[in-house]
Amino acid sequence: MNFYSLLIIVFLGTTASRLLRVGSAFSTLSQGWSFLALLAATFALGRILTSFLGGELSKKFGAKITSLGLFTLGWVGIGYYLLPSTLYLPLRIVHGFSAGLTWPSLQAITMSKVGVEKRGRGSSLYFLASNAGWFFAFALGGAFPKGTLLPSSIALLILSAIMLFEKGKAKKEKMGRKDKRRTFVPPLTALILSGIALGFMTLLVNTEVAIAIFGKEFGKLYGGIILALAALVGSAVSYFLNKKLIDIMESHLSILLPGLSTSLSSLLMPLGGGLSVLGLFTTKTLVAWWRSSLLGLARTGDVGRRVGTFNASADGGRFLGSLITALGPWTLPILSLSSLGLSVASWLLSLRSKSGGALRNEEASLQGESGVSKLP
Repeated sequence: MNFYSLLIIVFLGTTASRLLRVGSAFSTLSQGWSFLALLAATFALGRILTSFLGGELSKKFGAKITSLGLFTLGWVGIGYYLLPSTLYLPLRIVHGFSAGLTWPSLQAITMSKVGVEKRGRGSSLYFLASNAGWFFAFALGGAFPKGTLLPSSIALLILSAIMLFEKGKAKKEKMGRKDKRRTFVPPLTALILSGIALGFMTLLVNTEVAIAIFGKEFGKLYGGIILALAALVGSAVSYFLNKKLIDIMESHLSILLPGLSTSLSSLLMPLGGGLSVLGLFTTKTLVAWWRSSLLGLARTGDVGRRVGTFNASADGGRFLGSLITALGPWTLPILSLSSLGLSVASWLLSLRSKSGGALRNEEASLQGESGVSKLP
């Protein structure tokens, strides 16, 4: 499959997978904040166990790892459909375990279809497809929490069978000294710190915590649609920002500005009323930019390892953040300030990197690579 064919898989798989998560969360909305936060924690715990492996193993086994993840996700959905909500917490661990195999491997394989010189735009398109799936998941999951579980499970099993025929693998590229000088390549430690910080913010806007806030404020259907629209806006904006900051300028600001703006925006969320809604909407929008920026920056060198590390770090941030937020809504500023500090630390580490921040010479791209798609 080429890059755009894989984006279709991303869209369909994300829609079906998120319907499982959103539908099961909305169906337990009445159980309160702490239960929803624990659902987020158990999901993140499961993902931590496999996120790094999902990216790393995609170098050797390719799409077979994605296929395995989609297959297990399908059976998790059947579990949500058949089992009582009292068993959702242990089932959520298996859900996270399966997602950790699926999405990092699919990210690494998909991004390997794009040249380094267009990695910012490629990551934005990836998350545009993914967040389009979020839109339908939030809308349908809010309207029909239980009714979407079985069809979504069947769709995931079908996608698993399709991915068995995909031959692509994550790339491991050696960069010459000249390429390193022209390409902004944050060190792994910077990706880890940014991933943890992103995990804190993702917890607030992409998972059960966001449902707990918006679900009570607007109801299930409208709350889900508002969150999904914010993600789509963020993905569209990120295409142009990443094109400028990553693909053209190769700037260190591509790792600072998304984290800084997201963390500051999230400080509005605990204020209540209209400010809380505004903070959640803008933070959701900015998280979409931040995620695509970090995925684009991870698409250099050992793609599978860097993408897996970025995902595992974000899952670690989600898990730690979910344990903190289980104590109550008063903990939200702690996550915001922690995210802010980690973002700045990540940027400082990137500035010290020998390969950071130079403007790219347009001729020094990898356009001649086989299997690399051209992006606008």
